[in-house]
Amino acid sequence: MTTSPRRTPNRTPSPTHRRTPRRTARVAGLVLGLVAMGGAASAATPDGAPTTAPTTAPTTAATATAPVVSTGSLLTLEDLVAAGLPADSAAIDRMGDLLLGDAGRFDGCLGEKSIRNMTNAKSYPARGTALAYVDGTFTSTLNKQVWLREGATQAPGPAAADHYVDNMRMEIGFLYECQGSPVPKVAGYGPRQVFRAGAATVELYPDLVFPRGSATGVPTGGGSLIVRHGTRVAFVDLMGTPGRDLTVLRKVAVAAAARLG
Repeated sequence: MTTSPRRTPNRTPSPTHRRTPRRTARVAGLVLGLVAMGGAASAATPDGAPTTAPTTAPTTAATATAPVVSTGSLLTLEDLVAAGLPADSAAIDRMGDLLLGDAGRFDGCLGEKSIRNMTNAKSYPARGTALAYVDGTFTSTLNKQVWLREGATQAPGPAAADHYVDNMRMEIGFLYECQGSPVPKVAGYGPRQVFRAGAATVELYPDLVFPRGSATGVPTGGGSLIVRHGTRVAFVDLMGTPGRDLTVLRKVAVAAAARLG
C-alpha cells in the first residue's frame, strides 16, 4: 500500500479486518483456530481453509538456560536491505512498549498492542510473565513507504510461549470482526501461510487491498508475521507497497527467524 506510517484507514482481511488504539469491535467468538505451535495441530486460516502447523522442536535444558532475547534478537538494517527494503533508520528499545501497529493500514479497526501487552503485562516497568522484551521500528529517510516494526520476547517456558502466540493470533483476529458487514472491505489479510525457517516456525498473514467495488483482494507485499523459536516469540509488521510481491516479506521472515534463534 502507499499509506504513510501516519494512521489512516485502509485494509480488510480475507474474511474481514484488523486493529488500532480505538478498538470498538467485539471479540466474542472470533479467535482464529488456535494452533499450539509447540506441536502439530490443525487450525483454521483467516479464509477458513484448514492448515496444519508444523511441530516445533521441544524445549531442552540448553534452550531453558540460553541467554534471553536481546537487541541482537531483532532484525537489522542489513537484513532489510538484503531482503529488498531500502531501510536506513532504526530505533531500538528494551522496554517492549512499542505499539506493533498496523502500519496505518487498519486505522479504526485494530486495537494496537505492544509485545509487552501480548504477554498480559501492562506498560513498563510491569514485566508480566516474560523474561525480557525488545522492539524496534525500521524506516527509510528516502522512501516513506518503507515501514516495519518488530517486537520480541522470551517466555519462561513452552506453555507461556504458546499463550503469547495465542494472544498475537487474537490481535490479528480482531480485524475480522471489525471489518464485518456493514463495513465495506478496504484492506485486510489473505490466507495464512505457515512454514519452517530453520528451527523456527513462521505464520505469515499477507496484506490485501480491495479496489472500490471489487470483492477480490490485491496483494500489497506487506503483512504480519508471528515467529517462534522455542520459548522466544516475535511479532513483525511490514507495510505493503503497490507492485511488491511476497518475496520481500518471506525474506524478512527468514531473517527474523534466524535472529530470534
